[in-house]
Amino acid sequence: MAFIARALAKIVLIFFLVSCSHEVKRSEGEDYVKYVDEIVYNFRKKIRREKGLVAYGDGGSMPTDVESISVSLHLPRKMGIEEARKIEVEATEELANMVNEHKLIRPFLRNFPFDSRRTEVSLSYFPKSYSEDLSSTISFVHPAKGRIFYYSRESPEAKLKLIFSEPYEEAYKIVYGE
Repeated sequence: MAFIARALAKIVLIFFLVSCSHEVKRSEGEDYVKYVDEIVYNFRKKIRREKGLVAYGDGGSMPTDVESISVSLHLPRKMGIEEARKIEVEATEELANMVNEHKLIRPFLRNFPFDSRRTEVSLSYFPKSYSEDLSSTISFVHPAKGRIFYYSRESPEAKLKLIFSEPYEEAYKIVYGE
C-alpha cells in the first residue's frame, strides 16, 4: 500500500512540475508574440501614414523565438520596378529597425541585430477592375533567400510571371546610393 501511495505521489509531483514548466514557457511565448504584435501594429500605422500603404496580412516564423516577421502590403497605384524597389527596401529596413529598437523583444530574437534577411515585406497591386491593363505594372514583389523577385501579369485573370529578380544588397545600394 505504501508503494502505491509513493508512486501516486511521484506521478502527481511530476504532473505538477510539467504543468508549471509549461505555464512558464507559455507565458514567455505570449510575451514575445505580444511584442511582435506591437511592432507590426506600429509598422502598419507608420507605413500607412508615411507611404499610403495598407497592410493586409502579417505573420512570421516564431516557434520558440522570433526567427522572422512578415508583412504584406497593398500598393495603392500602378508602378514600375524602380518605385517598387524603393518601397520594398525602405519598408524592409524600417521593419528591421523597429524590431531592433524594441528593447523588450531582444531576448526573444533568433539573432540581434535583427536584419533585413529576417523580415519579409511583400507588395501586391490589386487592380481596380477586370479590364485594367497591367502589362507594364508590377503586380507582386516578394523577397526570398536574399533576393527580391518582381512579378507582373497582363490582366487581372492572368497568372503572375517573374519579370526580374535581384540580390537584396544590390537593391539596397540602388535605393540608398551606397
